Amino acid sequence: MKTSKVLLIVLLIIFPLTKSLAQKSTFAVADKEYNLLRYTTAILHYLKGLQTDSLNQSSIERLANSYRNIKDYKNTEIWYAKAVSLNPGNPDNNLRYAEALANCGKYEASKMWYRKYLALNKGETRADIFAKANMNVSEFYTDSAKWKVRFTSLNTGFDEFAPVFFKKGLIITSNRSPAKIKYISGRDMKPFTDLYFISDTNSIKPIDVKGQTSKQQDMTAMIGGNDIPTTINDNRALGNFNIKSLSGITEYDYEGGVTPATLLKGDLQSKLNDGPVSFPADESWMMFTRNNKYNKAERLNRDDVNKLQLFSARYANGKWGNIESFPYNSNKYSTGHPALSADGNILYFASAMPGGHGGTDLYYSVRTGYSWTKPINLGNKVNTEGD
Repeated sequence: MKTSKVLLIVLLIIFPLTKSLAQKSTFAVADKEYNLLRYTTAILHYLKGLQTDSLNQSSIERLANSYRNIKDYKNTEIWYAKAVSLNPGNPDNNLRYAEALANCGKYEASKMWYRKYLALNKGETRADIFAKANMNVSEFYTDSAKWKVRFTSLNTGFDEFAPVFFKKGLIITSNRSPAKIKYISGRDMKPFTDLYFISDTNSIKPIDVKGQTSKQQDMTAMIGGNDIPTTINDNRALGNFNIKSLSGITEYDYEGGVTPATLLKGDLQSKLNDGPVSFPADESWMMFTRNNKYNKAERLNRDDVNKLQLFSARYANGKWGNIESFPYNSNKYSTGHPALSADGNILYFASAMPGGHGGTDLYYSVRTGYSWTKPINLGNKVNTEGD
C-alpha cells in the first residue's frame, strides 16, 4: 500500500515536470529558429508551445513578429492584439499592432494605437504623421482614373519583381525555378531569387484575370489555392505559392503562354538570393544585391545570419563576370537595393549600417575612378526612425 502511494506521488511530480520541460524545449527550438530568421518554422514551434502555455508573453511577441516578417498581416494583427493586452507598455508592440491594423484596412483603430505608441515615444515622426492623418480612404484613389494596372504574362506562382530594361530586353528578379529546386529560404519557405532575362519585351502581354482558363484554375488549386491569406495590399491573386509549388508547377496557362525568361549568363547566380540590379546608361556594368557570398564562400555574421551585400559585375561577350564587392559591405549589417545615376558615378542604396536614423536608411556614394567614397546618409528629410 505504501509503495503504491509513493509511486503515485512520484508520477504526480514527474508528469508536470516532463510537461514543463517539453514546453521549454519547444520554445527553445522556436527561439533558435526565430533568431536564425527562419520564421516559418519558428511559427510552427511557437504555436505548438502556446497550446499548453497560452500566456507566454515573449513567445507571443515573437510569434506576432514572425507573422509580420512573412507578411501574413491577418495573423500579425491577431497575435499583436494578444501581445498588447499582455504588455501594453511595450512601445514596439503598440507600433507593430498599429501597422498591422493599417495593413488590414482598419485605419481608425490603427490611428488609436499610433497615438498610444506616440505617447510612449514623443517626437517619433512616423507615428505623429499617421496619428494626425485624415483617414479618408477615398483620397488614396484620387488619381486612379489616370492609370490602368493589369497583370502581365510575366507572372507565375512565384515572385517576380524589380524589372530593369537592358539591351532592348528586360531583367527581373524572381524565385521561380527552371529546374528542380535545391535551396529554400527558411524565412518563408520559398526558393531563393535569381536574375532572369526577357529578350523580347513585345512578348509581355497584359492579362485579364477573369479570363483564366480552366487549366489555369486547376493549376492554381494544385499550388495551394487560397492557403496564403490575402491582405489589404493585395489585388486578386493569380495563385498563391506554398510548399506544394516545389513539385515544379510554377506557370500559368495564359492564352498565348507565359513570357519566356532565361537565367542571366555568367557568374551572377549563387545558391542564395541574387537581385535586384541597376545599370548606368551605357549598360556595360551593373550593381546588384546578393547574400554575402564571395569567391564561392558563404560568409555569416556571429549570429549565423547571412546579410545582403552589394556587388558590381562587368558585361563582356554576352556574359557577366569580373564580380567585385562594394568596399562598404559588412558581415554585421545588410547593404543592398542599388540605384545608379545615368553616368554610373552616383550609387544610391539601402543599408542598416551604424549611424543612421533608425532601421534601414538610404545612402549615396560617389565613384571616383575605380573607388567609391564613404557612404553619406541622405538625412532626416528622407530617412525616418524606421526602415
